[in-house]
Amino acid sequence: MFDQIVPDCARDSITYPCGCEFVDVMQLVQNIMNFLIYFGTMVLVLILVYVGFLFITSQGNPGAIQKARSMAMSAVIGFVVMLGGFLIVSTIMSTFANQDEYGNWSSFFGIERSVCELDFEGGIDTRNPVVTGPQDDCPTCVSLEPLGIDCKSGRCEADEDIANRLQELANTAGLAAWRVTEAIPTTATHRCGCHYNGTCVDINFTGNLQASSPISVSLGQELGTAIAAFIDAAESQGLRAEYEVPINEDKVNIYTAPSGPNPNSIKVISAITAPHFSVYGPRGCQAR
Repeated sequence: MFDQIVPDCARDSITYPCGCEFVDVMQLVQNIMNFLIYFGTMVLVLILVYVGFLFITSQGNPGAIQKARSMAMSAVIGFVVMLGGFLIVSTIMSTFANQDEYGNWSSFFGIERSVCELDFEGGIDTRNPVVTGPQDDCPTCVSLEPLGIDCKSGRCEADEDIANRLQELANTAGLAAWRVTEAIPTTATHRCGCHYNGTCVDINFTGNLQASSPISVSLGQELGTAIAAFIDAAESQGLRAEYEVPINEDKVNIYTAPSGPNPNSIKVISAITAPHFSVYGPRGCQAR
């Protein structure tokens, strides 16, 4: 229950490297209000059940019947007041928030999450310096191509568990064509240790969806739908997919698509040269 109230930014420093912002405070308020409505409904139901019990056991006692009626009336009035307050606040917030552009009233007065560009130099997160150099160590890795997974390079391997999940993802109908662009052996320096033990890979679309930056508005609309579908399909296989872009303009042109993905699924990382997915297994990024 606590996890459903507290915004994700307070629990996931990888997905939200810049921490919580004002929009998350507003989301917290919304989550609390939603919880109170849910809790109030449960309380109302329990009170009405108890009132029914009092009626059944009153045996015509006027005092007991009056007590039951009074309790039921108080419970209903309290619930109506609570629900009315929620609707009034929600209406006011929806009036001032720019829903068409930002999605919901948690983006109070049109304030959206700021651009969080990780400070990279040569692919290394300079906020937390790490050792550079090749560190591939994946005794559990298997080749991906025999599993029907298209790879950019001739040799392409990943941890067996991730490989099996990627195989199921490759067999998912309705997804835009894609291929693995970075796996074992690594060809670049990464901030996440998962790249060196084969528990995450980089993936990109092929064909006209293999975008270069800057991404135009028209391509962003098409990409948005394809990215959202890919992320949902990856999640169904126990994978977390994030689409990375070099500049914020790319992000905006993607997530504002009618069927675009959640903005939090798109990361702005200035060090990368072209948009692509980072796809993580159940263990996530993993510190190096």
